[in-house]
Amino acid sequence: MGPGSILLKMMVWHSAFLWAVVLETIVELILGSLQLDFLIYILYRLIKSKENWGLLVCFSLILAGAIGNILDSAFYGLFFTESFYQGGLAEYAPDRGYAPFLFGRVVDMFYSL
Repeated sequence: MGPGSILLKMMVWHSAFLWAVVLETIVELILGSLQLDFLIYILYRLIKSKENWGLLVCFSLILAGAIGNILDSAFYGLFFTESFYQGGLAEYAPDRGYAPFLFGRVVDMFYSL
């Protein structure tokens, strides 16, 4: 086994890892879209059945929060520096964001390490 075969194995592994990340992102987008579509459908059914005004307002606020979290996670990593758990504030830096599109870490979501 020469150095060329080791390099080839590393390139294949790296390529497979990148495809796994891309596939995971696509699956997350599809599932997130289905969840959002489901919430919009529920709101539509509540409006059509002429439910209580207070229920419609509360559900609309929940839906608005979900859309806000999606937008935050999509763009936050592009425009801000990373903030750490033990202090340090994120700074606006559009030229040196810490994450690519759709990989920003929103404050009110859970993430694994």
